[in-house]
Amino acid sequence: MIFFRLLAFIFFTSPLFAQPKEIKDFENSFCKEYWKAGDINLDFDKRANLMSKFLSKTGKFIKTHPETINFPLKKMDECITISTSEDKLLRVYSINVQTGGSAQIFSTIIQLKSNNKVLRTTPAKIITPTFIMILIALNLEKQTTT
Repeated sequence: MIFFRLLAFIFFTSPLFAQPKEIKDFENSFCKEYWKAGDINLDFDKRANLMSKFLSKTGKFIKTHPETINFPLKKMDECITISTSEDKLLRVYSINVQTGGSAQIFSTIIQLKSNNKVLRTTPAKIITPTFIMILIALNLEKQTTT
């Protein structure tokens, strides 16, 4: 009897922990779109334009789906670098924009779980003063609540 209850619990609660379809679809198409935008056989200007659109789309998706921080996104991690803090409150998506030639240029999307905010920086502004102030505020808030 306990076995059947456990089986029923697993069967009925597993969808609660599953990755939502919209995030799964985005993740499944992510690397294909990334490699298409960064194709070195394309004219530089076309590649830069495609990558700019790709980065904008990616940043917008992550901003409108803050719950992405809760999922491992292993397929995306195959073509970009995704680093998540141990406490799961900070995630950094580091994307090689494929337009730097021998000097690689990265765009970074920074996702904070506090208030589900997403900050996206450009290669020219890797870390902004606003982002640093948010990190300081989060640290101070954590110190006063513990």
